Amino acid sequence: MEKIRQLPKRYVITAIVALLILLIYFVGAFYFKSHFLPRSYAGPVEISQMTPQQATETVEQNLESKTLIFNENENNIGYIEMNQIGMSAEVDELMGQAIQNQNGWSWPIAFFNGDKVVNIQDQIQIDENIVAGLVPSLGIKNEEREPTVDAQLVKNANGEISVAEETYGNQVTSDSLAQAIVQSVGTGAGQLNIEDAYVKPTELTESESLIQRADIIEQMKSTSITLEFDGNSVTIPQGQINAWIYLDEDNNPQVDQEAVEEYILSLNEQYAGLFLPRNFNSTYQGEVQVQPGTYGWFIDRYDEAELIVQDIHNGAQVTREPVIGGSGYGMGDYVGEDYVEVDIAYQMMFIYRDGQLVLDTPIVSGIIGAETVPGAYQVWNMEQDTNLVGYNTITEQDYVQPVSYWIAFDDQAQGIHDASWQSSFGGNAYQTAGSLGCINTPPGMMGQVFELVEYGMPVIIF
Repeated sequence: MEKIRQLPKRYVITAIVALLILLIYFVGAFYFKSHFLPRSYAGPVEISQMTPQQATETVEQNLESKTLIFNENENNIGYIEMNQIGMSAEVDELMGQAIQNQNGWSWPIAFFNGDKVVNIQDQIQIDENIVAGLVPSLGIKNEEREPTVDAQLVKNANGEISVAEETYGNQVTSDSLAQAIVQSVGTGAGQLNIEDAYVKPTELTESESLIQRADIIEQMKSTSITLEFDGNSVTIPQGQINAWIYLDEDNNPQVDQEAVEEYILSLNEQYAGLFLPRNFNSTYQGEVQVQPGTYGWFIDRYDEAELIVQDIHNGAQVTREPVIGGSGYGMGDYVGEDYVEVDIAYQMMFIYRDGQLVLDTPIVSGIIGAETVPGAYQVWNMEQDTNLVGYNTITEQDYVQPVSYWIAFDDQAQGIHDASWQSSFGGNAYQTAGSLGCINTPPGMMGQVFELVEYGMPVIIF
C-alpha cells in the first residue's frame, strides 16, 4: 500500500493566509455596505466607518457646536456660535444616498485613494432673520459703504449706449452673509473674512447675457427704414432710430413706441392729405382753398409705429409703403365725383354724383359767434327721426331738438339736418337766425339730401 503524499508546509500556510485575506475582504465588503469607507467626510466632519444614522448625528452635533470668528481688514470684529443662529443640517437623506453610491468592494484601496467628501452646504440651514440682526451687530453700516454695481448697458447724454463694467463694493446683506457663513461652516473654516461676504455682482462684463444684449443693440442700430407713400420717399434718420432705443428696468433694449408715434404724426403734418389744405374747384367761386378737416388720408400712427418698432428690433433693412388710413390716398386734392359742397359765402349747398350736380339748395350756416367751421370733412353717421341734444353757447341753455334727418360729418357735432323752425334760408339769414354750426336745410329738401348722401362721402365746406 502506497503512502499518502503530503503537500509542502509552505503551500499550506500560503493557502491559509489567502483564505484568511479573502475572508477579511468579504467581511469588510459586507461591513462597508452599511458603513462609510475609510477617509470619508461629510463636509469637514469625518464619518469613516459610521452608519448613515451615526454620520447624521455626528454632523449635526459637530456643526451646531462650532464657533465662527469674523475678521475684516485683518481685524477681529466679532464671533458667533452656530447654535445662536439656528443652524441645522438636514443630512439624513443625503447620508443614505451617499452610502448607496459608495462601492463597498473597494474598501481596501479607500485607505490610499484620498479623502472622499460629501458636500453638505446645500443641506445647511440658518435663521436668516437672526443673520439680518447680525449684520449691524458686527458694526457693518452699509450706508457708509460702497454698493456693488452689476455690469450693465448705459445710455449717455448723447444717446449712445455702451457697456459699463461691474464695480465691486463692500456692502454686506443678510443674504450675502448667510451664504458666506454656510460656505465657511460647510468647509470647516473656523474664521470668516467679511470680504468673502461682500455683495457680489450678478452680471459681469463678460457674461453671455450682457454680450447678447449689446449685440442686439448693434443690430437695432443698423436698421434702415424707408417709407414710400403718395409720391414721397422718407428715410428715417439713423440718429432718430438710435434716439428711440432705450433700456428698460431689466436693462433690456426696447424701442420707445410713443416717440415713434410722435414721429409719424410729424410726417402726417408734413405730407398727409388729412392735415393739409387743398385746392377745390367750387360751383360759384371757382378754385378755392379748403382747410383740413376729417377727410383725407394719413399714415396710421399706431399700426405703423408697431411695424417700425418690430423692424428696429429685427435690425431690418426695408423700403415699403406705410400703413395708410383715411380717404383719398393717391388722389391729391381731388375728392372724387361724389361729394357735398357747402359755400358759406353764398349760403348754398350742392350735391354732386358721378361728377354731375344733382341737387342745390339754400341753407343757413352757423350764427356769428358759433360759425360753421370750414374744412374738408366726410359723412360718418346718418340717422332719421332723432333728437339733437347739446348746449347752446349763445343762450347758455341746454337743448333737445327733434329732427327728421341727421347727417354728421365732423367730430365737433357739426352736421346737416332739416330745420323746420327757420322762416327762410340763404341770403343773410345766418346773421340773425344762424345755427350753432350745423347746416340747416329746408325740410322739403332734406329728404332728397338724405337719399343722395352716403357714408364716407366728402363734405367740402369753405
